[in-house]
Amino acid sequence: MGAVASDPMDDLALPQHHRSGAHRARRHPLLVLLVTLGTVGLASAVLLWALLSLDVLGVGDELRRAGGASSVAPADPSAAATPAATAVAPSSEPSAAPTAEPSQEPSASQEPSEEPEEVVDRASPLDVLNSTATTGLAAAAAEELEELGWTTGEVGNYGADEIPTTVLYPEDSLQATAEAVAEALGVGEVSASDDVDVLTVVLGPDYSA
Repeated sequence: MGAVASDPMDDLALPQHHRSGAHRARRHPLLVLLVTLGTVGLASAVLLWALLSLDVLGVGDELRRAGGASSVAPADPSAAATPAATAVAPSSEPSAAPTAEPSQEPSASQEPSEEPEEVVDRASPLDVLNSTATTGLAAAAAEELEELGWTTGEVGNYGADEIPTTVLYPEDSLQATAEAVAEALGVGEVSASDDVDVLTVVLGPDYSA
């Protein structure tokens, strides 16, 4: 018998054991691990970006403040309205400290001022005049005054009427000196006069050398 020609399609036909069902190739374990790590890393990056975005926009601070405020107990408003209990009531009793009594002693400024001390000027010129008819009365009186330290000037007779023994002075500053002259003579009086220019002793009948 002659050979039967084979069909070309028969050569392309798969073996029978390959037709029993589809078969998938197994994935490599390292590839699976890398894909898992990549997914986790991407999710972490997205979460971190979201948190940073909330902080930049201030949303995170608002959320934190809102959460903190809710955890803090509200303050008691009655505590601020209560007045302080440490206020001291004003004392109604008068102070027991005695007041200082006014000083009874007058101060130095209240004391009466002393009058200036009167000055006796024995060097002031002193005229001696005789108003009586007794000769040499003026010279004797002048000598006596000089012995007492007085400075005599003119010695002579008084040209006016006879008067009691008097010491005349032309100005108030010589009053003390005139009184000292009258005391030295032991008689007479003193009197201010515009008729004399210096101290002048006028001897009267009441004077005796």
